[in-house]
Amino acid sequence: MSEMELDPTEPLRISRFTTVTWEVGELVVRNLRTGKALVCDDAALVQVLHWFRVPTSPAQVEASGGARELGVDVIAACRTLKAAGILVRPEQESRPPDVDGALDPSSYWAAPELALQRHSRECRPQTLARYRFEGLTRSEPHAKPPMSATAIALPEPEPAAVDFWQVLVRRRSFSPPTATISLDQLGEFFHWTARSWDARELDDGRVLQHRLYPSAGGLYAHEIYPVVSPAAVEGLAPDVYHYCPQRHALEPLRAEASLIAELVERGASVSAAKGGAKLPLIVLLVTSRIARVAYKYDHIAYVSQLKDVGCLYAYFYLVATALGLAPCAYGGGFETELLAGLTGVDPLSEPIVGEFGLGGLDPAATPEPPWPILSAPRSGDG
Repeated sequence: MSEMELDPTEPLRISRFTTVTWEVGELVVRNLRTGKALVCDDAALVQVLHWFRVPTSPAQVEASGGARELGVDVIAACRTLKAAGILVRPEQESRPPDVDGALDPSSYWAAPELALQRHSRECRPQTLARYRFEGLTRSEPHAKPPMSATAIALPEPEPAAVDFWQVLVRRRSFSPPTATISLDQLGEFFHWTARSWDARELDDGRVLQHRLYPSAGGLYAHEIYPVVSPAAVEGLAPDVYHYCPQRHALEPLRAEASLIAELVERGASVSAAKGGAKLPLIVLLVTSRIARVAYKYDHIAYVSQLKDVGCLYAYFYLVATALGLAPCAYGGGFETELLAGLTGVDPLSEPIVGEFGLGGLDPAATPEPPWPILSAPRSGDG
């Protein structure tokens, strides 16, 4: 039986990829998997969907009499909903009884992730930069206002002679770190990764800046908050800091010891490291001033920030490797509200978009990698 055909006695249920929203006064029922949507102004459609919250046949719904009271042609409605993928057979989108059987591709997707993927792809090159908020509000400034009355200036390093190819092949994650680092090392790390090197004002008053890693539209909306444990950096008090890329300085935020310990504990647990808050660990919380990006790319602002984080992580890893530090990207584990309670910034204005562990390496306590370090590629090698 094709998707357009309908057996009234066959049970159907709502696809787990179905969303219901109200847009500009109209009801929109959309299936994220098929990309199809039904638009109407009749709220009876919500009731029809509700009948199929559990496996039910159209014939059962019709026999109940509820559809007649609403004036709904259940068979016709179900035919349309099934064709759009909004109603599916109970065995669809579920694991087959045979564990060795092939899974439906949709099994690997969570509905929110598929919604984000669909939304981020629904754009055309000519509509990427829409400036939808122009005339409604001003663009966010390129530099965040000072967050502390004091700032700790970081040292200005000199470029070191480093074999780039060896850095590439030696890059790997280290967790947990095994040694304290110096303030000079931390300053050098930020200098080559997140520092703002230049800024220029455009004709419309907006300011673009230049950092070493690439960013969507040259907007650089990321902010970095290093959470420094007591044993992490020699001469630097344990605290949550804000890294100011324009001044190349750390601004202490005077965090409670309990918050510092919780954030470091989370970083350790995410990477399955033992030792918790006693580790010489720096947790770098990366946020995004989302309004700065949305001003230009309103419909892909968040996705663009995740891509920017990937670029930033690459620099974090390579610079840390070149400096002999212990880098480790985390997969999550930090709610924006934890940081927002300290900074006073609305979580929607500056959400956390990445988290990264950093520390020192004691050569004597550093295990060998479980795989051989390959030689650098040579010109002409296949």
